[in-house]
Amino acid sequence: QQFIWTIETTYQLDNFLARASLADQLRLKTRLAEGRIDFGANYTNLHSGNCSEEQLHRLAYEAKRFGDALGFESRSAFLNDVPGFSRAIPRVLANSGVPFAILGPNGSFGGRPDIPLQDRPFWWQGSDGSRVLTWITYGSYAEGFVEWGLLNLNTANSKVPARLAEYDAAGYPYDAVMVARAFDDTFPNTGMTNLVNQWNSTHTSPKMKLATAGEFFDYITNKYGDVFPTYRGDASGAWEDVTAVTPASTAMVRQARSALPQLEALYTLSAIQFGLPYPATSLRRAWKQSLVFDEHSGGGVGWPGLLTKEEVEQENEDFVALAQECSDIVAQRTFAALENSAPQVVPNGEVGLVVFNPLRRSFRGVFEVDCGSSQAADMRLIDPSGGPDPIFRWLDASRSKLAIQVDLPAYGWRRWQVGSGGQTPPPPAWNPGYQISAGNRDLLLSPLDGTAVSLIDHNSGIDWLDQPDSHSFFGIESGFHMEVFFSQFDITNPSPVTVLVEDRAPLFRQAQVFTADGDLLREYRLFEDENRMDLRALMADSKLPFVEFADHSRHFGLTFPANLDLPTQLIVDGPDGFFIPGIHSLPGVTLSHFGTSTGGILRGASG
Repeated sequence: QQFIWTIETTYQLDNFLARASLADQLRLKTRLAEGRIDFGANYTNLHSGNCSEEQLHRLAYEAKRFGDALGFESRSAFLNDVPGFSRAIPRVLANSGVPFAILGPNGSFGGRPDIPLQDRPFWWQGSDGSRVLTWITYGSYAEGFVEWGLLNLNTANSKVPARLAEYDAAGYPYDAVMVARAFDDTFPNTGMTNLVNQWNSTHTSPKMKLATAGEFFDYITNKYGDVFPTYRGDASGAWEDVTAVTPASTAMVRQARSALPQLEALYTLSAIQFGLPYPATSLRRAWKQSLVFDEHSGGGVGWPGLLTKEEVEQENEDFVALAQECSDIVAQRTFAALENSAPQVVPNGEVGLVVFNPLRRSFRGVFEVDCGSSQAADMRLIDPSGGPDPIFRWLDASRSKLAIQVDLPAYGWRRWQVGSGGQTPPPPAWNPGYQISAGNRDLLLSPLDGTAVSLIDHNSGIDWLDQPDSHSFFGIESGFHMEVFFSQFDITNPSPVTVLVEDRAPLFRQAQVFTADGDLLREYRLFEDENRMDLRALMADSKLPFVEFADHSRHFGLTFPANLDLPTQLIVDGPDGFFIPGIHSLPGVTLSHFGTSTGGILRGASG
């Protein structure tokens, strides 16, 4: 047997190529051509349920780019350790030209799909009908060491027959089994090569063969044809909540990856319409940093007893640097895009507001504008095409920020001239109070802690917050690391508080909650023309209690219990769109948490 090695992720390959000499690159190219080395098409191992749609699309981009440079086509993706897999993955891989997926979930705490032994491999089919031939490991990505005993001849003799007997008992129909022998930070070595040679020299059957995943799939499809069962569904959510232990850096990456598709659309339209340059290198860098940050291995708390305080702090510094660079690229490129493209849209000398819609559909909604300085009390926004003035309102007493309601065309621009003679009401006054009304809804807040007590919809007669749960609506709860792991929290709402409500204003009405120190803690917005309430919480890190290193971390969360008539239904908005856990899940998986970058709908029997 010759030495064969698989580079699990393209991120590892990326780092090698950044440092390798030309001679080393040529040696790698030769080994790839010989089939002695393979690399995974996935850039990193992601908490895929947390990914944005466009971010997950980038999973195999670098594999294609490096493959073209090395004369090699990566055909397999290795999704190891994390036990959750978004149903977007088969669509993304299949449409990236990657036919095979190997799932190596760490199912120690649940979340592992339950695919019977006799149904492996199986076609994992996406919501659009695309599919990838998929193998799920027996135990985990480390099954070769743990379950099969591929450490030495003695442990292999002990465990291999027992595993094969289980396959036989299950009715496994093929004469070959894939076994993954992988582990954290494993370095290339000849241990498995020596073990295969020892095994094959002492056993007539079965024979072991060192191979790439593609070799296994080629063998089994060539011998048996397309006889594999099809499974459809999602398996994400089991470990996604662990990303929330680094809220500041996670927020930076979330905001950046949310803005990146819009930024790409803006640059694309500017390149087509105005001939402006497209910054491909820096935008690709931002996407790659987001993929590394959302990789499952680092940041947050360290493994107890395995990392020192200094090592944990270094790891966190590294991950904060990833988030900061990703955020900085987006901020810098956004400024440059607007600075270069706006003059192409606005006539010389005109002062006004320009808005771009990056969506492929028209948009109607409310958004905020920071004008940068105080504006005239009678400011008017004038449509140069003669249309009606848009509705807007001031957000601060200095009239430097406003909220505006607009209709925007798909992939298009709107502009308004700044003039005088407008009739917009002055900035609203704030007064003590605990209730705001907008449209046909009343919101009542608690005078003790400023959490929401009731939200009455007068059209339906329903109080959406009337429920017996002990959790408060928009309340703050916290717990130490292991407590949170087992869903144990303590209510930690600051009290006393001051609640202020604003006078009626166009578009929406606001209420704000301040701590005893005068810090803004919560903000509510109740909209006039939409069945909608927006919530914002601000928790200053300087106000949070210090936690000793030995206790790892204290987690803070916000709760939103609601009055929903049973039966209720949870609909999750993941990177492949909306799905219903259970109905749209792979067998044996349950939703533990849905990701920090995704949304959800809770629907009661009343609709």
